[in-house]
Amino acid sequence: MQKNHKKQKKILLVSCILLLFLSLGTGNRYSVFWKTGKSAKAATAITVTSHKKFIKAIYKMALKREISGTFYYEGDSNDIFDGDIDQLLQEVCAIDKKTSSDADYLANSISTINVRTSYQYIGDTIIDSTLTVQIRYLETMAQLEAVNAGVEQVLAELGVEGKSDYKKVKLIHDYIVNNTRYQFGSNCYTAYGALLEGRAVCQGYAQLTYKMLREAGLSCYVITGQANNGSRTEDHAWNIVKVGKKWYYLDTTWDDPAGGEDVLRYDYFLIGSDKMDQDHAAFLGQEEKIVNVSRTNHKKWESLQEQEDDLYLYGFGL
Repeated sequence: MQKNHKKQKKILLVSCILLLFLSLGTGNRYSVFWKTGKSAKAATAITVTSHKKFIKAIYKMALKREISGTFYYEGDSNDIFDGDIDQLLQEVCAIDKKTSSDADYLANSISTINVRTSYQYIGDTIIDSTLTVQIRYLETMAQLEAVNAGVEQVLAELGVEGKSDYKKVKLIHDYIVNNTRYQFGSNCYTAYGALLEGRAVCQGYAQLTYKMLREAGLSCYVITGQANNGSRTEDHAWNIVKVGKKWYYLDTTWDDPAGGEDVLRYDYFLIGSDKMDQDHAAFLGQEEKIVNVSRTNHKKWESLQEQEDDLYLYGFGL
């Protein structure tokens, strides 16, 4: 019995050596192994079995602001990821659980995303793949938590609960304009910069507006595109929000003119596409978001302009 066992081991060893020799002679790539489950390289990876599950796994990773994640796929990873990073990010941020931290907010919190793939072969056939995803963020997990706590506190102080949609938007618009300055800085592209540091550029304004509107129970989006201020055209970010049954544009950045004293305006508060399209143009790919925006301004827009003119006329400012 012992002799037979030794003989079997000897035959197996000779077979492996022969297989290795043949692979070197023909130039084919072989992995000589006994497959009992995942490869050693993928032992600690998260197993994904489809494109949809791969996207969902990255979504969860990004929500936690994890920098690196490893994913195992039994087969050729081209079945679940074709190498298009832009499409990958778009699909990850298309997942919208109606929270204030995913979808548009997440899309504008990611700086870069990279995917590296390694494979195991039998001959020329890929038998399994390991995908390493690396993400860089504009906002850390600690900063996101600080924003969430800060927004909760501010909304409580503003007393938005129980208010009409219009009143909620106005309270949030006024708070952001009155407490944020248009200024570049290390966190200027984030809601953290706008809320906790009081300075941001348009993306930071739009992110905080989105976060506060969502937390107040309103439907909204971040819109990216270009805007012309009369002298030049630049990349820009703003919002749309649903008030009652209608959608309107909202640009908190342009209602907070840079430089000089603090100014609160309503030039871009709940306006329609007829006015917005005069100097703002959304990038392609956002048609589904803006298609339902009202052509006309909110019914209270004119009265806000009159109120603004009266205050400036008598030197009170806003």
